[in-house]
Amino acid sequence: MTTREHRRPVAGREAAVRQDRWLIVGVIGAILACVACFTPVAVIGLGALGLGAFTGHLDAALVALLVGCLALVGYRVWARVGHRG
Repeated sequence: MTTREHRRPVAGREAAVRQDRWLIVGVIGAILACVACFTPVAVIGLGALGLGAFTGHLDAALVALLVGCLALVGYRVWARVGHRG
């Protein structure tokens, strides 16, 4: 028996949320990366923490975070559609 067979079934909305938690994480991460790219919040935050020297590399890190989160969202949507058909 696999571990999936030992779990008790979860009904309704809770099952849907549990199944798509990576989709939710990807969407939230993409939104946060977009907000950080379009506002100086990240620069102000790093400056307040004494890490102002890292603001020059902030664009590369945020673009990589955005691409990674969007890839995660795309994968989860693709997997969700693939299991239905």
